[in-house]
Amino acid sequence: MIEGKVAAIVDGFSIVVNVGKLQGVRPGMRFKAIYKTDRIVDPDDPRNVLDGLTFIIGELEATSVLERFTYCKVDSPAAPSLNLGFLNYVGQKESIVDPNELQLAPQSEFKIKVGTIVREAPKQEPDTPRTSAPPKPQQN
Repeated sequence: MIEGKVAAIVDGFSIVVNVGKLQGVRPGMRFKAIYKTDRIVDPDDPRNVLDGLTFIIGELEATSVLERFTYCKVDSPAAPSLNLGFLNYVGQKESIVDPNELQLAPQSEFKIKVGTIVREAPKQEPDTPRTSAPPKPQQN
């Protein structure tokens, strides 16, 4: 999996990342711009630690690939998303959370800027039609 960082902001819809042909980038390749939080420590048991959360703040498409850099078009989602496998969170406009508490991921971090981590997006398999009926449950 290819990972790099934003090296330059071209305009509101395009950026340059610090990976290119030498790292295996090809035109059309998709990336996700991410924000990783600091680790999370359980207030009741400091030995219980989560390495942090990863928010997807935008999606990118490689349009022009050089040896060590790639020009990307930015496709931003409507709201930052957090995918933990068991939970898919999409940012909400209204909240009942106390805004005076220290924020794990402040809104200012949900913008792509120089230094933002970019990670190759997994390839999506095309939908294939099912060729047979699903197996029937067995009776005991």
